[in-house]
Amino acid sequence: NPAARSAAGFLVSDTRNRAPIAVIPWLRARNVTIVKQLLVMYQWVNVNLTSARRSTECRSMPIIKSLLLLLLLPVCFKTLATTLTFVDQDGQSLSDVVVTGNSTQPAATQQSNEPVIMDQVDKQFVPHVLLIKQGQQVAFPNSDNIRHHVYSFSEAKPFEIKLYSGDDSAPVTFEKPGIVVLGCNIHDSMVGYIYVQDASRTWLSDTDGKITVPDNVTEIEIWHPHLDVVKTTKQSVTLSENKALQTIRLNLKARPKPETQSNTFGKRTFGH
Repeated sequence: NPAARSAAGFLVSDTRNRAPIAVIPWLRARNVTIVKQLLVMYQWVNVNLTSARRSTECRSMPIIKSLLLLLLLPVCFKTLATTLTFVDQDGQSLSDVVVTGNSTQPAATQQSNEPVIMDQVDKQFVPHVLLIKQGQQVAFPNSDNIRHHVYSFSEAKPFEIKLYSGDDSAPVTFEKPGIVVLGCNIHDSMVGYIYVQDASRTWLSDTDGKITVPDNVTEIEIWHPHLDVVKTTKQSVTLSENKALQTIRLNLKARPKPETQSNTFGKRTFGH
């Protein structure tokens, strides 16, 4: 049974009547289609294996059957994925996009006992957006040579860490899911965000605005700090079917201008 190679894929033919078994478009088909095609090929070979054994011209049929099994197994167990790229209204890559999907795969529950880090560098929270799991702890080291006073009035986690420097603050536990907006009571331009996820599958876009999600995710919920001035607005999007690469454009609201920095404490009162 000679195999005729074509640009679209591999064509396996019967030596006697030249009837094609199947064509696999390796370059164009998605893995789900490949699985179906391999199953059709395997069924054809299995049905004709008995008659093929009687023919001196088809002695390679068992070999073809074994090869099809080898091709089928890794494809069946492979986790398919879709790559999403987020851009703003100007086409610029958008980092810090939090995406929650309707994947049937449960989110990983195992997490480290070590606190996650939200640092303070050059009067900025680093990272700007931190994605954590419900129940995780966050440490707030101060890498600046000046003191900060971290606080949040957010419903998910109201707290404050009074004037401190270095690593003198205890980690904070975030028991409830939600969006926590951070500020500094001394430097008003310092704003950061902690997104506390629940049991849903959640991802954070990288500096290129990219996220890779399982192929079975069809509906996503998007959050970004500049989707709306209230900072908690989310946007629902339906993903295109059978499309491994997708670009999603978000219309961001005008970013607020930084307030004039104050170096005196007491501008806000926690809890009011």
